Amino acid sequence: MQCLIDAGPLVAALSRGNAADQIWARKQIRSFERPLITCDAVLTEASHFLGGPTSILRLIVEGLITSKFDSQNASKRLLEFSQKYRDLPMDYADACLVCMAEIQPRIPVLTFDKKDFNIYRIAGGRHLKLLTPP
Repeated sequence: MQCLIDAGPLVAALSRGNAADQIWARKQIRSFERPLITCDAVLTEASHFLGGPTSILRLIVEGLITSKFDSQNASKRLLEFSQKYRDLPMDYADACLVCMAEIQPRIPVLTFDKKDFNIYRIAGGRHLKLLTPP
């Protein structure tokens, strides 16, 4: 089974922050087939929080994670999402992940951001399939 991964679990798995978050993120990440799927916006966000791109680039080089999203082709839908959820506000990485989840609704989104991702809806008003900490 594959998953779409948000920046939070990537950062938790690669950093020495909250031990409970790190353990949960690593366990979840190990349970999915490789590569984990994400977008460039998530990779940029994670790199920022990790203090640079080195650890993220290692994951890409090792084939553990891949960026598979064309924001140019999805720009109209990204704009629709950003306008619909402007009161949250929805950031660019979240909009990309929601678009990806809409394209592949059976693939869960691995995230710590339960509050916002429970609000987001894909076509037909459907909830995203989420994996969040208990």
